[in-house]
Amino acid sequence: MSDLEEVRQKKMDELKQHQLEQQKTGEREQAAEMQVTSLVRKLLDDGAMQRLNNVRLVNRELYLRAVQTVLMMYRARRFSGKLNDADTKILLEKLSQKRETTITRK
Repeated sequence: MSDLEEVRQKKMDELKQHQLEQQKTGEREQAAEMQVTSLVRKLLDDGAMQRLNNVRLVNRELYLRAVQTVLMMYRARRFSGKLNDADTKILLEKLSQKRETTITRK
């Protein structure tokens, strides 16, 4: 019986260690996301930030691409001040357009 108990205890310890590692990874990801969100909040006005938050709820991939684009535009100094709702709407429309490839045979 003691061998069985040792195996169980070892397995429990492994599971606890794995759970702690996942929790640490989740905390790091959450901290990084909070930093990005605070920076984006400084670059967008209230209406634009609200629109982006709505997109995040519906389409996380589009939200991430939009945030990445806003940060790239900021680093490239493509805009001064804050982006407004209309500019954000145009940006989201451009990012959500599907690109179609056409093949012509000759």
